Amino acid sequence: MVSNMASDSEDELGALDLLSSKFDPFKALYSKSVRLPIPKAPILDNIHKYRSALNRAKQSAKVCF
Repeated sequence: MVSNMASDSEDELGALDLLSSKFDPFKALYSKSVRLPIPKAPILDNIHKYRSALNRAKQSAKVCF
């Protein structure tokens, strides 16, 4: 019984881990204990902001080389 409880808590942690194969986005949206891999990452709330940031990153990468 104890091993089942440990397994359940490991599954729960995996469901909230963004890098886990067991990640559950629905649980993550409603959980208060999700840990982001990069806490200070910019919030890109729509696809246009994402594409703009991606293009800027590509342009700066071209300049560096």
